[in-house]
Amino acid sequence: YQVRVRNVEQTGCIIFGQEPGNGLHPEWETAAYIVMEAGIWYLPDGTPVEANIITTTASHERGGPYNNGVMVNFTQDFSASPVVLHSLNSYSNQAFKTSIVHNISAWSCYISQETAETSTETYMEDIAYIAIESNVMGVINGRRYETGLINDETPDGKDDTDPATIYYMQDFDETPII
Repeated sequence: YQVRVRNVEQTGCIIFGQEPGNGLHPEWETAAYIVMEAGIWYLPDGTPVEANIITTTASHERGGPYNNGVMVNFTQDFSASPVVLHSLNSYSNQAFKTSIVHNISAWSCYISQETAETSTETYMEDIAYIAIESNVMGVINGRRYETGLINDETPDGKDDTDPATIYYMQDFDETPII
């Protein structure tokens, strides 16, 4: 299941869910989102953020190497590999796709479409990304936040039999949103 975005304009956009095989998703879903204008930004506490869009036909498919995609060179000065949030912002192929980011460093990353196991045809798509400094704890308007990356070098994505655990860098007053 993937949330897709299309018709992004200054006043709004259209979002919808899509199953890999165009199957039916039996339950209602709540989609979380963050909207930001393209550019170089700093959160009120000074944490650097970069937002932009790339357009590409590059796509990763099942069993293929992760060495393709568009190389994005950050213009922001990150001290380490940033957290990169990403999503397709167009719907040209009208079939299941998602986005993938890999080989993230303090100065660049690779972004492409992800076909997963669907073998859907690839068209030119817009992929939006927001990169934010990682391993940061901060407070904005009295609310705590933190950013981080985790890779315990186990294949966690296949199921929940060997999950990874995230230990926060700070204690939150309320249960946080991830």
